[in-house]
Amino acid sequence: MSLYLFHYFGSRAFFLLAAALVLLSQLDVLMPGLTLWKLVLGVFLVAITIEGIMRIEFFTILMPIAVIMILFRDQLGVRAITPWPVLGAAALASIGLHILFRNALRPFRTRQAQKRGVNCNDHFHDHDESFYETQETFTQNTIDSSTSFSNSIKYLRAPNLNRARFSCSFCSLKVYFDGAKLSENGADVYIDCSFSGVKLYIPHGWNVIENVQASMGGMKMSENRPPEDAPNLRLSGTVSFGAIEVIYV
Repeated sequence: MSLYLFHYFGSRAFFLLAAALVLLSQLDVLMPGLTLWKLVLGVFLVAITIEGIMRIEFFTILMPIAVIMILFRDQLGVRAITPWPVLGAAALASIGLHILFRNALRPFRTRQAQKRGVNCNDHFHDHDESFYETQETFTQNTIDSSTSFSNSIKYLRAPNLNRARFSCSFCSLKVYFDGAKLSENGADVYIDCSFSGVKLYIPHGWNVIENVQASMGGMKMSENRPPEDAPNLRLSGTVSFGAIEVIYV
């Protein structure tokens, strides 16, 4: 509910504040060294940071703050800082916090997904891979897989897939669903993507219902026309500085 209210009122407040800044710039009341575009961009970055705090997404919190420090270093009295070290520090801190608190935040992620209408379950089959290239086949009907700093390919062979969660940071992930069968009620798939590229290969005969939240990232789906009685795959999750692509096969 809080995220919904933020999106509803935040977008309106942003444009109203941007309009006020345009008028102030014409009245020459802005602080020396400040330009209109800096202020508008600063407001936008603050909005992204607030959304990241509400979702507890470290990349979405720290990277906008780093950019704000670079834009307003004169006003903040930190003239000695340079862009790349600040961005690098923010990225490294985000990685560390993501790895450190990933498991602790799992119940929170589950509750957020449930609020968006996704039926998640904390009792997944756990699997964690880091720092190497992997190829793996899953036959479980409920799956939880986490990958960091690697290239990974997942082949799903579940006979009655109902839930799956894939967490990836700084990696390339490909998931092939064409060898799996969905349960009678379809399946819920949650993707937590940070600084990664994810490709999902899904059969043409499935109906994908997409509800992915993107912050400084993107979601792409190929065109598909499944039959009316097609099983439903409900795809949700978050994308921060990455991309998720659905490819029908």
